[in-house]
Amino acid sequence: MKYLVIPLLLSVLYGCHGYAQTLQLANSFYNGKYKVYQTKYAGTNYKIYDFTRSNPQIKVKYFAQDAYAQYTKWAKSHRVILACSGAFSDSFEKYGKPVGLTIDYGKVVNRYLNKEMDGLVIVYNEGHEVGKFFTLDIEREALIIGNDYGSQKTYNISNSADRYRFISYAQAEQMTVFQTQLMYANGQKRFPTDKLYYGKSASRRFLVKAKRYGVSKELIVDISKDEVYLNNAANRLIELLEYNNYQIDFILNLDTGGKDILYSYNENGSLLNATQYPIYKATNLLVYYYAY
Repeated sequence: MKYLVIPLLLSVLYGCHGYAQTLQLANSFYNGKYKVYQTKYAGTNYKIYDFTRSNPQIKVKYFAQDAYAQYTKWAKSHRVILACSGAFSDSFEKYGKPVGLTIDYGKVVNRYLNKEMDGLVIVYNEGHEVGKFFTLDIEREALIIGNDYGSQKTYNISNSADRYRFISYAQAEQMTVFQTQLMYANGQKRFPTDKLYYGKSASRRFLVKAKRYGVSKELIVDISKDEVYLNNAANRLIELLEYNNYQIDFILNLDTGGKDILYSYNENGSLLNATQYPIYKATNLLVYYYAY
C-alpha cells in the first residue's frame, strides 16, 4: 500500500525565539543508526533518542490492547531498543483503552475520533514497508491509499462516512492506527492555543519525524522536568531541533500522565527503565526494534 496526503486548508505560522543548545552525544548503537543525545535548555533536561529510518533494520511496532501481554510474547523473538507509552488512555488501569481512533492489527479498539487531537499514526504491519509508520494531519489533510495496480481511495478522516469506510478498509488490511495530539505539521505549529503556558505543567514526551542532513529520522524526545507546559515544551523543542539542523516534518505528543513508560537500550545490552513506571501497567506501547 502507498499512502499520500492532500491538503484541505491553510493554517498560520507561529514564530520561534530563543537560544538553543548544541546536542551532546551520550551513546551510539548499531553503527550509529540509533543515537542518544542530551542537553539542557532553558533550565530543562532533554534526552533525544534518534533513529535513522533509512536503515531498514530499525523498525517500529505499536500495541493498542493487552499491550504488556502482546509485547512480552512478541519481544521474545525481537531485539527491542526502546518502548514507551503512545496514545493517551481512558483509564489508569492496564485494561484501559487508548483515547481516539485506534485499530490494532485490524481489530478495532476504539472507533471514536477524538475531535481535539489532529494526529493520526498508521503503522505498516505487512509488505515491504513493514516497521514504518505514516503520519496524517486529520484536520488539514485527506488520506489517499493507492495499490500496486494504480487505483486509489481517498479518505477524509474528519468525515464520518469516510471514516467508516477507512475503518472497514483498515480491518480488512490488518492495519494498526492510533490518534494523538499534533503539535507541528508541514512547517506549521499546531498548538491547542497561542498561549505558551496553556494547560497543566508536567513532564513531556514527543514523537518526531524529521530529516537531518538529508537523512530521514524519527525521534523520541523525553523532557524530564515536571513543570513544563505543553505548548512551551513543543516551542522550545522546535528551537532546539532546528538549531541542531533537524528539518521537522511532524511533532506528536505522547502520554506521560498516568502511563509514563519509557524503557531504552543501554550500553550493557539491556533495557533501562528511564521513568521507574513499570511496563506491565502499559495500556498501549510504541516500540522500536532492530531487525536482523
